[in-house]
Amino acid sequence: PHNQHYICPISNPFWFQVGSLLQMMNPGLADKKVLKEYIEHITSVDPILFAKMIKSMQKTTAESQLKNIKVPSLIIAGDHDKFTPLWLSKKTHHLIPKSEILIVRKASHVALIEQPALINLRIEKFLHERL
Repeated sequence: PHNQHYICPISNPFWFQVGSLLQMMNPGLADKKVLKEYIEHITSVDPILFAKMIKSMQKTTAESQLKNIKVPSLIIAGDHDKFTPLWLSKKTHHLIPKSEILIVRKASHVALIEQPALINLRIEKFLHERL
C-alpha cells in the first residue's frame, strides 16, 4: 500500500554515474557522500506519492501571486538545472518586486550540494544587506 514508508536503498555502485547521465547533477562538483544522502532521502518517498506530487507541480503555478511578495527574496538558480530551468528562475526574479537572483554556473538542481560555500556566502550577504 502507498501509505507505508517506501525505502529504495542505493545499493548500485553506479548510482553516481547514472545521476550524471540523467543530468541530475554535475559530477565534477557534487560531494558524493552528501549527494548520496540527498538521493537516499528522495528515493525514500513513496513512488506513487512522488509521482502525484510531480504531476501536481506541473499543473500548479503561483505566477499570479509573485508580484504580491513584499519580503526580501533571493532566487538561487543553477544554470544547468533540468527540473527548474534557468528561464523559469529568471522569470520568477522579474515577477517578484525587488528580488535578487544568484545564477550558479555549471550547477544543476542540486546546486546547494554542488557549490555549498558559494551559496552559503551569498545567502549570508543577502541576509546581512536585506534583513
